Order: sequence, then C-alpha cells, then structure tokens
Amino acid sequence: MNNQVTRKAADNIRILALSMVEKAKSGHPGGAMGGADFINVLYSEFLRYDPDNYAYPFRDRLFLDPGHMSPMLYGVLTLAGIMPIDEIKEFQRRWSEVGYVPIRNKEELQKQYKAVLDKLFATVRGADRENQMNRFKNRVNSMREAGGKQLRTEREKLYNRVKQLEQEIQTLENNIGFFSKSKGAEQLIADVQDKIAKAKRDMADAIERVKLIDSQE
Repeated sequence: MNNQVTRKAADNIRILALSMVEKAKSGHPGGAMGGADFINVLYSEFLRYDPDNYAYPFRDRLFLDPGHMSPMLYGVLTLAGIMPIDEIKEFQRRWSEVGYVPIRNKEELQKQYKAVLDKLFATVRGADRENQMNRFKNRVNSMREAGGKQLRTEREKLYNRVKQLEQEIQTLENNIGFFSKSKGAEQLIADVQDKIAKAKRDMADAIERVKLIDSQE
C-alpha cells in the first residue's frame, strides 16, 4: 500500500478514536491513537475478512484485550466498511451515562451487553450452520455416488452421536437440579445451561444430517 495512503488512513483512525472519546467525555485516547498505525496495517494488508459477509468461513479473528483501545478498533472497522459511521458516533455515550468506577448499574449493563452479544452470535451461528449443512450435502452426494456403505457408516456414526448427546444433556440437567440446592451457584447453573443449549443445537444438527442421509437411500 502507498505510504501516504497508509498514513492518512491511520490519521483518520486517530481522529475517529479521539472524537469518540471526546464525545463520551470519558476514556483514554492515548492507547487508541498510538495503535492506529499497526491496526491499520493489520486490516489493510494481513487480515482476511469480508465486510459484506460476517460469516465468511476463512476469516481471521482478532482479539483485542485492552478495553481502552477499543475506539481504535471501531475506527478501523468503520474505514473497512464493517461498521456504519453513525453507530460509532454514539460510542461510549451510554458508558458515560452509567458512570465511573465503581460502575453504577453494573449488573444491568452486563445483562444488556450479553443480550447484544447473544443476538450477534446467534446470527453468526446461523450462517455458519447453513454453510456446514451445505458442505455436508455435497459430502453426502459424494458418498452416495461411491456406494451405500459409506452412507450407512456415516449414519451409524451420527446416530451414536445423537445418543451420546442425549445422555450428556440428561446428566447436565441432573446437575442443575443438584446445584440449585446450593447457595451462590447462579453462575455455575448459567454455565451448565449454556452447555445444555449447545448440546441441544449439536443434537439437532446431527438429527438433521441423519434425515438427509435417509432421504438419499
């Protein structure tokens, strides 16, 4: 990439980061402004992603730990066409309304944040599940052309997987009944409920694949 374009892009990330922090009247712009150069190079020259397809199966993942550098991340996501500019104009506004350390209404804010993430992950999971099923359909077609033995073997493996998941779900549900008698076990129960939900999704996928194989025989 042209050095002049690279510098201008990084400067735009700095401007966006500074504007977001200034509008919120809170936050630390130094880290975000200092990291603008490397985050710009990552997104423009190294990371694989498709701004028009969040579920692009070969996309790279970037994990950013320092929360005070998030304006830098949202700035580059805007330049990459992933986030609309109107969304980041309100960045940190609600955080400034909540207050400083110790955070007021912390538990309520965490619930709202989790709800937003759950909705986002549900969308991504749905797209990933559709891609996986399409790949499995192609695989089933290949196995059918190769003969019925491979299909029967695959069906048996999936059937055993369903039975395994049924037992796993039953065990987890029994654990919830046990944990419910303990004090302060809310988080533990929530974790087990998440595992149950995942096991049920996996079981539904396996059953759907069995039905797909049965339709080919």
